[in-house]
Amino acid sequence: MVEKPTRGTKIQGWFAGGEDGTGLAHSLRHDPGALSLGVDDEAEHEDKGEAEDDEAFDEADEVVTEVANATSTWDRPRKGILKITGQGTISVKADSTVGFHIEVQTVDSTNPTFYLDVTQDECYFSDGGLPTADGGTLSSSARVEFGEAYVTYPKGKDAAKLSEGQGPYKHWLSIDLVNGVLRYGRGYCTASLVLLQAALKKKEDMTLVYVDKWWEWVKGLQHVIVKQTGGRQLTDMVIDPFPLVRDLPPYVVKDQDITLDDLESGVVTVVANLPAASQVLYRNVAGPKIVLDTPDFPEFSQAIERNVRNEGLVGYELLRKKAANHGGKLAGAYLRITIGTNLGNSPGIPYVLEIWPSGHQSPNHDHGDSFAVIKVLHGQINAYYFDSLQSPGPNQQGPPATLKKDDVTWISNDSYQVHQLRNESDQLCCTIQCYQYGQDDTQHYEGFRFSEDGKPVSAGAKPFLPDSDMAFGEFKKAIKKEWYAYQLERMR
Repeated sequence: MVEKPTRGTKIQGWFAGGEDGTGLAHSLRHDPGALSLGVDDEAEHEDKGEAEDDEAFDEADEVVTEVANATSTWDRPRKGILKITGQGTISVKADSTVGFHIEVQTVDSTNPTFYLDVTQDECYFSDGGLPTADGGTLSSSARVEFGEAYVTYPKGKDAAKLSEGQGPYKHWLSIDLVNGVLRYGRGYCTASLVLLQAALKKKEDMTLVYVDKWWEWVKGLQHVIVKQTGGRQLTDMVIDPFPLVRDLPPYVVKDQDITLDDLESGVVTVVANLPAASQVLYRNVAGPKIVLDTPDFPEFSQAIERNVRNEGLVGYELLRKKAANHGGKLAGAYLRITIGTNLGNSPGIPYVLEIWPSGHQSPNHDHGDSFAVIKVLHGQINAYYFDSLQSPGPNQQGPPATLKKDDVTWISNDSYQVHQLRNESDQLCCTIQCYQYGQDDTQHYEGFRFSEDGKPVSAGAKPFLPDSDMAFGEFKKAIKKEWYAYQLERMR
């Protein structure tokens, strides 16, 4: 049973204003020196002992919990269990723009429950609301909100609130036991999209310890209940055993090239750290013989460069035709030269040679939640990453990744999914892209959603279907023919 140290003014009851704890408003925050919860306050709860709360948890699906500052009731909840007590990442897709809620109960039912609440008015962490014998909870007003001494809003408080017109969104909560950090975000589960964070530990003599012993109850978090109000359903709930600590970098290097300095800085990663689908793709296209200039056509890259620059040649005419079908901007066109056939496990044909003339770029786009690996075969290109295509996005996340010849980068359903590629160099760039749906993907969304001029994408907008401008064998043959004709002309 946790002991709560005295830290200020005595509060009657468990988290109280009145005897049942319903008088405490959300404005009361956990702040060092501002809150006192004495050991004697626990006496009335000791009869619960250390009994398992499994039965109470099983009944929680039927619970209707009051929502702070709202008259609606929560819709039917989803529930689960952290595979590692006190640690994990919970994610779920919710379509409500009114209220979203996660509560995580501890193994010891005499300890508090952790809460995340997100509405159009606020977003906050709190604790309190001990489970009752029938699986319910105390009123949500009987809680203490985490104070400013612990929490930060990396993108500002307003960004963390729900807004009309947003969604459906994936909400996620990361519980980092070792580092003592709680993180909440919406959209892709990445460190760059954290909206609310609480740091409960500090470093003392190279050791992380809780800022206050009070927080040790967090180590017992296990039973998860997720709710929303005003929405239709909660879907795609996943509980990962590991927390989100930091993002894997976009750069992938060979095992033999990683250094101690790289491990320290975290600026590159190796293929073994990538998701399983990305590892498969890497092994298909990252080999030393995946190159443009081969013995049968050693000038291939040089020939492509000339071909896309000169009117009347096949590359230039393909670009012009494509631009005419997409707003008429030549610089917004690039070529997709497909390799092989559609295997049914990717959006379109999985292997694509993309041709990027100098100054050309793609729109901001996603990849249908598929996985991808990209290798630069010639030149260099900049990859810009974005938070989402939905409002209030797309917003750029961090600096671009500059990818040069032989560099490899990766995409997953959660990492680097929305990007824009720009050839901001003065020479041609050619890349090999390959795609694959994840093992758990049962939707196989065939389109790439894209943003026109950086604007948010509406729910009904038509996606780009990843088609082919020409098959690789046909393209190489046409480029070779025009290149040799050019060489013969020069010799006359």
